[in-house]
Amino acid sequence: MAMVPSDRHSQHSEPAMARGSQTLMLAATLLAALLSVQAADLQRLQLIPEFAGLSAAALGAVQADAQCTTANPPGETEVNNVCDGCNAVKPCVSAGALGWVAGASQACPSSTPWCDNGVCVATTPTGSCNTAQPDPSFTCTSSGYFPNLSSCSKYWICIGNDGDPTSLLAYAGDCSAFSNAAYDPRTGQCVQKSQSTCTTVTCRGVGNQVYTPAPWMYVTCLSNSVTDALVVACANKNQSLTNGVCANACNSAGRFPWYDENSSTITDTASFYECVQNGKTFGSPVKGTCPTGSTFDVASSQCTTQGSQP
Repeated sequence: MAMVPSDRHSQHSEPAMARGSQTLMLAATLLAALLSVQAADLQRLQLIPEFAGLSAAALGAVQADAQCTTANPPGETEVNNVCDGCNAVKPCVSAGALGWVAGASQACPSSTPWCDNGVCVATTPTGSCNTAQPDPSFTCTSSGYFPNLSSCSKYWICIGNDGDPTSLLAYAGDCSAFSNAAYDPRTGQCVQKSQSTCTTVTCRGVGNQVYTPAPWMYVTCLSNSVTDALVVACANKNQSLTNGVCANACNSAGRFPWYDENSSTITDTASFYECVQNGKTFGSPVKGTCPTGSTFDVASSQCTTQGSQP
């Protein structure tokens, strides 16, 4: 008997093909929607000048900015600018699925140098910006106040343990907040420019040079760039760099104890030296010796039988 072909297989395959076609159409629709969202995100990115003209691949590598994201929680009013540190502001742009991204930071102008909640303001905001941050661009050689070799309106404060150089941290100071003021290296204070003794320094190769406004300091140039130079202070203000060592010098008029080289220590307690002012200079130190049985008293600057030492 002849076999009659069955159409049961074709009847079952048609619904399966239909379902497969529907799945493909749905996937295509979802892919198109995703591509549309991604395209919109990329368009948002191109609104930021720094990203304009970048390829899709380059834009796709852009990551969300943590500060901008934190400032813009879902459902809250959009924040379009955030502070980038204490003295700069950066724009925030929503890039959809990419999150919140940031444009380039812009420094606040000198008239409003501080950033507070994304706005440049004239007064220091409360919080972390009131706490000075160390500046690694200056290398401290000891604690104390030091001139900025490139600017007479600025200076450096070094804080730490002199016995442990790694503990010394530099903090930037600025006299420009005061009207017509400059840093005076002799007093370590901001004064009127007409009263300041500050001068800038130029390095011409490797070597040492006395810092004339404060002669107990000297500059060690490590190259032709003054930004690489070190500022070193002698152990006390009565010394100056002479033949490679900090030796007793006349930095002011008076009678002074005879300090050991490179030190604030006084081993020879019976000796002293005198300096006499001659115009704007103080000449060379003239050594003296107290009479037998007496020592030099630092407090009174005289020889006594009961001398006091620092």
